[in-house]
Amino acid sequence: MKWSTLMICMAMVCMALFVGCNNEEVDVAETQRGAIESYLTTSHSPRLINIDDVPNSMVPDPAFYERLEYNTFRYIATYYEPEREQRAVVEQGDEVSLTFMACRFNNGKPSLADVYDTNDASVLDQLRQAGLNTDYWSVEPLKIKIGES
Repeated sequence: MKWSTLMICMAMVCMALFVGCNNEEVDVAETQRGAIESYLTTSHSPRLINIDDVPNSMVPDPAFYERLEYNTFRYIATYYEPEREQRAVVEQGDEVSLTFMACRFNNGKPSLADVYDTNDASVLDQLRQAGLNTDYWSVEPLKIKIGES
């Protein structure tokens, strides 16, 4: 009797774990990554290709993006400019100032309603005009020290 009760309890626990465990967090991250890649390749101006596709491109010097980490992407607008090589290189320990805009990606190009953080004064002005209180948002550039932040 005890053995069958124990087996029934174990089966119920296994079912609860199977039903209770889902990949909702992974699904959200996957959805965001897919939406970002869709934006970069369809709505972004210029339209970008994945860095892996650059050697096969029929267009000389195609604009491209690179996925650095799971949901971190890089696009260098000045990549093909000849004077780019003469510009200062940011190295470990250097302090840099960043102007940024962080958005949720749903489908296509993010709208003003998708912005959840920014220090870009022109975007903050647009948010104010749309009725958002941006008094607590900083317009100062984000300063970070490379390698420490």
